Amino acid sequence: MRNPSMMPNGWLSEKKNFGQWEKELQSRKPDAKTPFYSDEIGQIQYIQYYDEGIYELNSLLIFKDERHKTPDGIHNGMSKQQVMDKLGKPNLETSTLWGYLTDDYLSLFLYFNDDKLAFMALPVPT
Repeated sequence: MRNPSMMPNGWLSEKKNFGQWEKELQSRKPDAKTPFYSDEIGQIQYIQYYDEGIYELNSLLIFKDERHKTPDGIHNGMSKQQVMDKLGKPNLETSTLWGYLTDDYLSLFLYFNDDKLAFMALPVPT
């Protein structure tokens, strides 16, 4: 098992971090764009959808398609135990959300539904 705190910033199979994904997505046109009100910043924001199962918010990239995997092979549809066997104990854990550290910030979030990985997310580095 790998120590999650020692994993690289490029979490997904393409080995891109948040900044690299954000730059790539800025050069493309989203397939859909939906407005929502953000209490955090007090204004209308947009969630953008790209056809390969990527959703972009202002501070989070969400990966919902099984094509996106971590270098350890973590992908949507895996059980909590399968994820734990590959990544070890998360640094943040609730019943539906696990978070893993890289250096000193949570750089990978895993969201579960009925014990199955529903989607993965990369937050903006803090």
